[in-house]
Amino acid sequence: MNISNTNGKDSSVRSPPVTRLKSAIQKKTSTTQMQGASRKAQNKQNFLKDGPLTFSDKPMMLKCPCCHVLIETTIKYSVGSHSLAVALLVCAFGGWLFCCFVPLCLKKYKDVMHFCPKCKQKIGTHKKSKD
Repeated sequence: MNISNTNGKDSSVRSPPVTRLKSAIQKKTSTTQMQGASRKAQNKQNFLKDGPLTFSDKPMMLKCPCCHVLIETTIKYSVGSHSLAVALLVCAFGGWLFCCFVPLCLKKYKDVMHFCPKCKQKIGTHKKSKD
């Protein structure tokens, strides 16, 4: 025996959990794709703007000055003056038991170097000391 509502729909029949799960996954996927598209659009704006290019601590989309291909840079971290200064401050203010070496290991304090994935040339550096 099925019970019908006043609008003629059967209230005992609900969409199966699999269908609801699929629709939730589709919504999540479309949101993630939109965020990725907006990130690429922002990177393209960095590529299209005039003047000197300022590098960030994230990979950027730009035209490689060496091979002239539109690429997304690969990044590598290196110890710079900022990480050394933080290590010296930790050491000066009681950084015993090798705690002063912690800033030399954390990416948060390191400089970021941008490389072209095609020709492997260094394109630029984001220095943490300028933040």
